[in-house]
Amino acid sequence: CMRENDIKPELEIFDSGMINLARYLERHGILSGTKYFNLLLGNLNTAAATIGDLSHLVAALPEDSVWSAAGLGSFQLPMNVAAILAGGNVRVGLEDNIHYDAGRSRLATNVELVQRLVRISQEFERPLATCAQVRAMLGLRQQLETA
Repeated sequence: CMRENDIKPELEIFDSGMINLARYLERHGILSGTKYFNLLLGNLNTAAATIGDLSHLVAALPEDSVWSAAGLGSFQLPMNVAAILAGGNVRVGLEDNIHYDAGRSRLATNVELVQRLVRISQEFERPLATCAQVRAMLGLRQQLETA
């Protein structure tokens, strides 16, 4: 049903066992083509928000994967920067972190969190992907123009 409707699932990963499950689903024909993994680190029931744990998860991904990383709470910015430096993508927003600063003294907005990562990406000369580029990376059909 997903293939017929051009649906590409987001595979949220909290630890390496979840990557093993994705590989199982691939072997059994449930997942195919480019897979999109969202690596979430820094909670009590996830991998720790460290460079080592992020590197371990990335190394375990299937070769034809697109991945993003997010840290939960105060780990959001460090894990986002680590993902940028490691050649991955980022997941950012209030769903994972409601504060702008690690000291939790100021509430954030989604706009502020995204704008900060745009600035950081530009400093590291990492271009931002357009919607069309992301659809191509994931192997999805391009959206039709609407009037």
